[in-house]
Amino acid sequence: GETPELFAVLVGLWKYYQLRGEPHTARELGVQLLGLARGQHDTERLVVAHRALGQSLFFLGKFTAARPHLEHMLALYNPQQHRSLTALYGTDPVVPCLYYTAHTLWALGYPDLARAKIPALLTLPQEGAHPFSLASALFYAARLHLLLRDMPVALDYIGELMTLATAHGFTYLEVYGTMLRGW
Repeated sequence: GETPELFAVLVGLWKYYQLRGEPHTARELGVQLLGLARGQHDTERLVVAHRALGQSLFFLGKFTAARPHLEHMLALYNPQQHRSLTALYGTDPVVPCLYYTAHTLWALGYPDLARAKIPALLTLPQEGAHPFSLASALFYAARLHLLLRDMPVALDYIGELMTLATAHGFTYLEVYGTMLRGW
């Protein structure tokens, strides 16, 4: 039903289907999340819903459709107002949203616009002092620099990622760092 827990359950299902590689189901859940958030006029939920739908559309290769959702999330996002989302979902939601926005711009043929997102990607998590968000941001920055063929810069970010991930026991980010270094 329309219980307060419904939104959180749908977010969990969205993540499950996104990680499971079922992007069509994840997109449907993103649409549901956005409908619920709009009905409640809750900016916190709108932030989460636009990110979910935008990211799902990204994974479907629908970059033109993904871009407005990702950019809308960034426009709504307020670090002070939405800080609780980091604790609720494990990472600051602006970090993956900035990455997927930049990657979308790159895929649409705008590498300079993609590159312009990187400073915000790295600055916002440092302001919040959340190590996992910062490690995720370093991972995403390295990936973007690899796509942009900036290998020396990518390697610098990978080194920072590996140091931070090792220090905090973020094993899967260590593994991703190793994969990026190999790439």
